[in-house]
Amino acid sequence: MSDSLPELLERIESFRFDPLGCSLTFADRLARENGWSSRHADRVIREYLRFCVLAVHCNHPVTPSVDVDQAWHLHLTYTRSYWDHFCKTVLQQPLHHDPTTGGSSEGRKFRDWYARTLHSYHRLFHEQPPADIWPSPELRFADAAELRWINTRRFWLIRKPPHCTVWIGAMVVAALPGWDNFRNALPNWLPHGLHAGMAPALLALQAVVCFAMLLLCPIRDYWKKQSTSPQPLPSDEPTAEELAVLAGGRNRLLWLAVVRLRALGLITVDKPGLFRPARLVPCSEEPSEPPRLAPLETAVLTGIRHQLALPALSRRVQSYHDRILRRLQYHKLVSESLTTSPGILALQLCVPLLTFLASLPTLVNTACFPHSVWLTVGTIMLSLMTGVQTSRITSYGRHVLLSKRIETLPEESDETQQTTVVTPPLPQLSSAAAVHGYAAVAALQEFDDVRALLQRSFPARQQPAADSSSDGGGGCGTSGGCSGCGGCGGCGGCGGCGG
Repeated sequence: MSDSLPELLERIESFRFDPLGCSLTFADRLARENGWSSRHADRVIREYLRFCVLAVHCNHPVTPSVDVDQAWHLHLTYTRSYWDHFCKTVLQQPLHHDPTTGGSSEGRKFRDWYARTLHSYHRLFHEQPPADIWPSPELRFADAAELRWINTRRFWLIRKPPHCTVWIGAMVVAALPGWDNFRNALPNWLPHGLHAGMAPALLALQAVVCFAMLLLCPIRDYWKKQSTSPQPLPSDEPTAEELAVLAGGRNRLLWLAVVRLRALGLITVDKPGLFRPARLVPCSEEPSEPPRLAPLETAVLTGIRHQLALPALSRRVQSYHDRILRRLQYHKLVSESLTTSPGILALQLCVPLLTFLASLPTLVNTACFPHSVWLTVGTIMLSLMTGVQTSRITSYGRHVLLSKRIETLPEESDETQQTTVVTPPLPQLSSAAAVHGYAAVAALQEFDDVRALLQRSFPARQQPAADSSSDGGGGCGTSGGCSGCGGCGGCGGCGGCGG
């Protein structure tokens, strides 16, 4: 622990990365090497300095986000500034950056440290960390193995576009391939003189539909924001089952039931044999006093006793999922706005219809040129797939989930307690499993077998932390003279010394 926090904050606020008259500042280099704007680089530097405060002041290990770690990497290359001035004079202790040793235990460790870092950030600075710089633990480690250094002089970088841009691009792709062939072929298969009026009509139809699509996207987004603007959380908070349906649908609801049954000691995983896969089975020794189970857990336990496979168990909870979803729609739609309003759903259903109408010239092209049928089918399927938005969660629903994620982050403890992770009480465990999915039990070894079994059958859609980096890559923390020791793995490398 350092001296008083106000003195530490005063020294950090007075710290300057660059000497006077520097033409390429630390912020400029950070922005250039990461493709950021100057404003974003300045915000990342501010969060990096806050991370250093957490590393020194909190009595537990800390792990930075990817953006903050890039600033840390770059600062480490300024060796005199980092070691002789920042660590020695400002922090008044060394702050080392160690790589991970790999393995699933390292991955669980860094995810736990990152979650505790977010919790301490809120406790120390009395505000939530900015989500674009400090994402949730699931998103923080989802792409850890995908980060690469790219030479922009040799490769083009094309960002994956947002949904609205994809819709417009898909319409163009769907409409272009057959238009010229369609225009040239009309005289051969239409009565004389008819094509002269039909071709402009179809072209006008396509132009009108494309224009309607251009108007539809911003109107829908505006309506969605106006109808679901964040408001204080309701007094009647969602249950764990409702959170599970909201966060992950039917499979998340099954995962919640499995976690509860495992925590109560009612089920286990039967190890696979030569001709038999691993499966959930009831425990041979059940508790002397059977616990009271909710209907959902009773249905899942009955299915396990009947040796149902996981897909069948997932179908078994469908009725409970539908009932909970209807309850959300009936009770939460107006008062809490946890699901999307019918008007917005109608707008989303109009998207594939309008996209299909915009693809009419391609359909006519198929009639003229049968050999292009696969191109036509591919372009139409592309337009339909990109035009449908399957997510029904609104911005306020995401606000509720984010609040629950913060609430269910593990409490911080001192270093002497790091070797043992205690299973939380069942209500807290249920909420964490509903909101975080597989990541909720990543640090609990007693759940490793059920997590691995369900993860193979139902991979998480957003690749939570427990699912995507089992080798521990992507975690990063602090070690050395500071009170919280840590490590680094798969962080993407230092910023370099160029320029």
